[in-house]
This record gives sequence, C-alpha cells and structure tokens, in this order.
Amino acid sequence: MSISSDVQPDLREYERGTANAYVQPLVRHYLSRLVEAFRARGFGGQFHLVQSSGGLTSPETASDLPVRLIESGPAGGGLATVRLGAKAGRRDAISFDMGGTTATACLIQDGMLDNAPTMEVARVHRFKRGSGLPIKAPTLDMIEIGAGGGIAHVGRLGLLRVGPTSAGAEPGPACYGQGGAKPTVTDANLVLDYLNPDFFLGGRMRLDAAAAEAALARIAEPLALSTLDATWVVYDIVCESMAAEARVHIVRKGRDPRRYAMVAMGGAGPAHAARVARKLGVGEVLVPPASGATSALGFLVAPASFEAIKSLPGLVDELDPVAVNGLLAQLEAEG
Repeated sequence: MSISSDVQPDLREYERGTANAYVQPLVRHYLSRLVEAFRARGFGGQFHLVQSSGGLTSPETASDLPVRLIESGPAGGGLATVRLGAKAGRRDAISFDMGGTTATACLIQDGMLDNAPTMEVARVHRFKRGSGLPIKAPTLDMIEIGAGGGIAHVGRLGLLRVGPTSAGAEPGPACYGQGGAKPTVTDANLVLDYLNPDFFLGGRMRLDAAAAEAALARIAEPLALSTLDATWVVYDIVCESMAAEARVHIVRKGRDPRRYAMVAMGGAGPAHAARVARKLGVGEVLVPPASGATSALGFLVAPASFEAIKSLPGLVDELDPVAVNGLLAQLEAEG
C-alpha cells in the first residue's frame, strides 16, 4: 500500500500515488539486498541514494518513496555539470548526457539547477508531452532530447529515421559482434571514426568496423546513397533532433543557448556534443575525463536533502499567517 498523502501531501491525487505503489516492492527488495551485501562485506559507513531532485537520502526513505529516485541518474549529470562548470569558470552551462537509450539535457544558470514539481515518464510518443504517466515528485528540470544509441531504419515514406528503439546491450549494435545486425548510432560513430575500435571499454572490447559498415550499407541502398553518406545522415539526424529539442527547452525558459557552455558526458555525449553545440550556437564544449562516469561523479558531490510539502488551500485575502507559520514549523520538524 502506498498512501498518496504520504508520498506527496499536495493536490492532484493520481499523479502523487500511482507510480510510487508500482515500483515500491521492486525497489524495497533491491535495496534490502544491497544493504545486506554491504554489511556482509564489513561496510561500516553511511549508504545514501540520489533522488531525482539531486539530493541524497537514506535507504529507508528511498524504500518508502521510490518515486523520488526515477530520474536520479540524469540528476547526477546535472550536479556534476555544476561542479565542473564552476571549476572551468562557466557558471552558465548546458548538461548534455547521452547514453545507449536516451539523451538528456538540463540548464545551469549562475551555478544553480532549476527544479520542477512534476515529471512525466513512459511516454507513448517518446518526446511528446502529455503522452506518458504524470508523476508528482520533486525533480531537477531536465528534458529528454534524443534516442541515444537508437536503431536507424527507412520508414514507410522512404525517409531515414533514427530511434526511438534501441539495440540495447544484447545483442547490441552490429559492431559489438554479438549477433546484432541492425544499424545503430554507435555503428555510425564507429564508421565515422568517432570511436576507436581498438580502445572501446578501455581496450577490453574490440569493435567490428566491417559489421557496422555492412549494417549501414543495407539502409544506404534504398536511399540511393553511398554507405558513408548514409552514415553521416544517421549521425546528423540524431544531432539535429537533440539540438531541436534542447533549443525548445532552453527558449521556453526565456534563455539564449549562445550564452552557455556545454558539458558533454555519458557513453556517447562527447561523440555528438560539438555538432549539437554548433547547431545551438553554443561556442564552447567541455568534455571531462572519464566522461562516461560523470553522473557517478555528480553523486559524490550531491548534498543530503529532502523536500517536504504541505497544502493549505484557501483565499489569499483570508490567509492566516499563524496557520502558515504553524505548517512551516511542522515541515521544519519533519526535516
């Protein structure tokens, strides 16, 4: 059971209770096993988890309110961007995090991340607002801006499309040599020499450039393009899609992307950041060392925090300051 007024004592009942009840059994089981494993190995320190809002919380609170963990991974990227941007003297920055299934972006203004009271997940139409499950929980204001390492295919109208379907890790892109035959963004990056086939995963895995080229040749043929031209189109479509979504997000917030530096992270972020930045008019791209693990770095600089809320419906001209101060005192005590 998950009581919505415990999850988020705010208006709009459906958005505040459904998702928490759905994920709670799985998260509780996972976290209990994880805590036991730490104890068995003699770990005596404090174990925390990162919330979608960018703050650390305890395993007990996370088990009660797992809905607050949904966007924790991308939140780590935003936190790391604040840290890295400040060190580089860039307090206005765009976090660009691109992995195997999704790319996300968030805006840092004067060293501060924006927060949002709601989010939307499991969209039927991947980037269309209103087509997914609304969730009322504090989160950093982030936007999905791309399909990550999606599969390229020729659609019904004879046009090249990329994503939203991903090849995943198994079988993965054709270049992984695990039986995958469909061309992906990763294959395109390899054919365009953005990836070193001998140094994937730090040299622990060799990529098959011939398999990647063969997969891309199959979509080049119906388009009457050379394999190299079709590969470049795949790459450019992904970059254009991400730039367009990011531009809308930034402009909606009344800001000009040309004023910002971009921090690229994730397994694929650095391979696309320069092109996306050019399309946005961003003049500077920062790529941190070990950029594939930048979100994890963000976890290490996350502050311990918890957001609490209480509703007090009423008319403004009838507002009772004593009642308001009483609620604030309750929230402080709860914190």
